[in-house]
Amino acid sequence: MRQRNEAELVKKYFHYLFSEYGFTIIDVKYFEDFSNWVAVLTSDKYRLRFLEDRGTVTLAIGPLWDPPGWDAGPWFDLSFVIAYLNQEPFAWDYDVLAPAEPQIERLSHVLRPYMDQICTVFSPDAFPEHHDELRRLWDKWYRDFLNYPAKRL
Repeated sequence: MRQRNEAELVKKYFHYLFSEYGFTIIDVKYFEDFSNWVAVLTSDKYRLRFLEDRGTVTLAIGPLWDPPGWDAGPWFDLSFVIAYLNQEPFAWDYDVLAPAEPQIERLSHVLRPYMDQICTVFSPDAFPEHHDELRRLWDKWYRDFLNYPAKRL
């Protein structure tokens, strides 16, 4: 079994989540059969979920949820949330062939400029008014997402 350090990589590259936004890691699971992993971070406003599946590390954003597990509640992919914030078409964008560490590092740079907007949209007071629009756009964009060109964030 290999040494797992993905949670430490999240702490290293997303240090600003802990020092500036009050996030804590509440759950880390490793699925050794497939070398996949998931980590859930939470703050007093919303949650983040890192997931590696088939070599691709993704980041999703969700409201506070009870129970707070990695598979509970609505989760919205970071690329989708950025498209929502910028009112642009959704384009799935991940480095599917890169090792986990450079993927995690890249995601940290992509997320940071959007943190204040994400804090506003996913805060407990504001999320209910954004949820229906997020869901509507996800349903619309998901139906057509294979037709959208790839775009680097």
